Amino acid sequence: MPANESPSPVTLRPIARVSNTVSAPQTSGWECVVSSITLVEGLSPDLLVDLSGFSHLIVVFWLDRLPEDRPRPARVNIEGAERSVLATRSQLRPSPIGVSVVSVVGVEGTTVRVQGLDALDGTPVLDLKPYIPYYDSVQAATVPVWVFGS
Repeated sequence: MPANESPSPVTLRPIARVSNTVSAPQTSGWECVVSSITLVEGLSPDLLVDLSGFSHLIVVFWLDRLPEDRPRPARVNIEGAERSVLATRSQLRPSPIGVSVVSVVGVEGTTVRVQGLDALDGTPVLDLKPYIPYYDSVQAATVPVWVFGS
């Protein structure tokens, strides 16, 4: 596909839904939120069986409450400085996909309970992946100094 041509739309189907007590966006406090992620009807509980052995999961979800006509800036203000949106964790991204690493609280039937998921009640979940430290953690990773504030 030529660089100036728009990509074709992608159709995604949620595998689960989030259930928690958070109905409006918030900028902090997510680390305390306990959520249930329940598979959609028709998916087997066998999909979740082996997740109980993991301390953490990666949750991929769709930010479905963001309006289609929402701002999609190239830069956002982070603590008084303009930063490129893809260098931040801002929700004002070109695509409304959320990704969070969460603690596993428990697994029962078609539901996995997690802590620290920054998703609203009812949010569609696109995928769950086990967090595997040797695969998902980069020991020599670096970030710009501005990430920690000035």
